[in-house]
Amino acid sequence: MNPTPFLAGLLEPLVSLTLGSYGLPLSRAAVQSWVRLYTRPLPPDRRERRIQEVESHILEEESAGRQRGLREAEVALRLVVGTAPSIPGDIWEAVMWGAKRAWARGRWGQAESLGYAAVTPVDMIHRFHGFGDRHGEPTASCRIRIYGPTAASTGLPVVIMTELADNMGTSTTNMMEELAAEIVARYLPNRLGTSPPCIFIEHYPDNSAQLDSRSHINMWPFAEFFNLVTFSDYGRKQPLASRGRTEAQTFGSPNWQKIGRLEVERLIGEPLPEPICTCSH
Repeated sequence: MNPTPFLAGLLEPLVSLTLGSYGLPLSRAAVQSWVRLYTRPLPPDRRERRIQEVESHILEEESAGRQRGLREAEVALRLVVGTAPSIPGDIWEAVMWGAKRAWARGRWGQAESLGYAAVTPVDMIHRFHGFGDRHGEPTASCRIRIYGPTAASTGLPVVIMTELADNMGTSTTNMMEELAAEIVARYLPNRLGTSPPCIFIEHYPDNSAQLDSRSHINMWPFAEFFNLVTFSDYGRKQPLASRGRTEAQTFGSPNWQKIGRLEVERLIGEPLPEPICTCSH
């Protein structure tokens, strides 16, 4: 039995009497503030996804309440009471991610003590220009994660480039030479001019459960895979004129070598989180 409607109906007269028309705006603000507070330790993509989930829940509850003719005070209580059961899980997730970040900072400090240059951790959605993007906003995107050096990575930072399920532009594979050079210039500028500047790993998550938005079928299902990407040279060169963007830079010809998840985890010195987000929201 769902206790939310019962509790909301029981407390509705009290809320209506004490808060009046302010009940719904206050409840909405309380739920929104809570989700923004506890998601602060989470990676940016997870945080945005959770915030959007809660925003959608608020809109659905308010719409359902209007359709059923519920008073604002009861809708307000349904929002708060419906959010309450998820609070322990929310707190636990935030604590776990916070602990992981603290441990990671300690590991980067340890890297310095071992003679490795520490790097600033990165976990974000990186937007870049693809083929034909001569002007305006970039249409392509991927997830970038940068890990500090480990003994397994021979003292090099590790960059994981994850293809996103909702990437509407050129894939990471097809822009690899330019994308890799762009990532080093933006996130690891002190590594420019070194050969290699870091270890590049291309990541494609499992897409077997994804359906095409138009045909509603998955034409190219595949399991998760990783590629270790190296380049013929790491000097920053001008790209081919056919790319359409003469101001961009590029590394030499890429070479892809498949590696397993365990090997990736060995290089970064920690387990990869599950499940892996494959969207940019």
